[in-house]
Amino acid sequence: MLHARSPRRVLAVLLGTLAGCAFLALSTRAASLDDLQTSLKLIPADAAFYSSMLRNKEQVDLFAKSRAWAKLWSMPSVQEGWKYLEGEYKRPGGKLAVLRQLLDDEDNQELLALFSDIGSNEIFTYGDDSWVGFFDLYQDAYSTMQYQPLVAKLEDPNGDRSPTELQERAVLTVLAKDLDRVKVPNFVLGFKLSDAKRAENQIKRLEGLADALTASLPKLKGRVKRAKVGDASFLTLTMDGSQVPWDLIAWDKVEDKPGEFKALREKLKKMTLTISLGVHHDYLMLGIGASADHLARLGGDGPRLDQQAEFKPLAKFADRKLTSISYNSKAFLKLGAQTGTWTTSSAWPRPAWRRPTCPTNNAKPFSKY
Repeated sequence: MLHARSPRRVLAVLLGTLAGCAFLALSTRAASLDDLQTSLKLIPADAAFYSSMLRNKEQVDLFAKSRAWAKLWSMPSVQEGWKYLEGEYKRPGGKLAVLRQLLDDEDNQELLALFSDIGSNEIFTYGDDSWVGFFDLYQDAYSTMQYQPLVAKLEDPNGDRSPTELQERAVLTVLAKDLDRVKVPNFVLGFKLSDAKRAENQIKRLEGLADALTASLPKLKGRVKRAKVGDASFLTLTMDGSQVPWDLIAWDKVEDKPGEFKALREKLKKMTLTISLGVHHDYLMLGIGASADHLARLGGDGPRLDQQAEFKPLAKFADRKLTSISYNSKAFLKLGAQTGTWTTSSAWPRPAWRRPTCPTNNAKPFSKY
């Protein structure tokens, strides 16, 4: 015999089903890296290294509320030192009076607010795959510089080159062997902003100071410019190899035959180094490279680092309060392992994700080897 279900029970079942579906959808969405609002989503897939420090102000605030800080702050020596600094800051003509005057300036107050802002949220570093070639070249040059002078002395005990000249020749020989490897690697230091306009204002102030400086220094004339990076405008300072005193190298003493390193010298003189500063994707970015072009790749088209297999384990922690994310490519790690550069660190030479540190739960890395 069939029994009719009450409308109230049917409604409860329907609501329960809908609630379950909604919870499942939200849980699935929370486990996606797309919800991880960090610079990771801007980084190209061919990164050699990437590191991000997150929730910096939250961590500082936790420490400021800790018993350890309270005990440190209550120490008589600390209190005495603070009172002395405070007195010198407030006293007319005090040792910190100039600092007080600078901080009282309205424009400088905005600068201080900017400094506070860039340290509060996220700070990241990133280097593209040009660092693999650069570090490989550095290793070759360094190792050759170490042993080649000894080999040269064994082969020609009566040679007239000094140890310094032998080392210079060893390095120059490595550089001249493959000129395509001689290049400036691209590096970016970024800070998450809560007020991009404030950062733009301070960059304009810096631009005015730079213009005044270049007016008095002819060597800098025309080297401070604005460069377009996507929809952003970066303030850039570009230097080139012609400004480096390469003649300090005694070329006639390190060459076996005249003009042996001519192609290398020409390459070095034509190389450029560009320092760029600007706001891009709500981050204050400081870029170093041959030009500002590499900055356009951040947040641009093409494969992203967070789409790579190494980051799949991170997805299930995307809804947690992460405090840091670190990554090194296999090629970059291989070079580091060869020199032992990172053998003293157990966390740095592999992708690692950390839980937030709190008084009752120490940070633990989630890693994929």
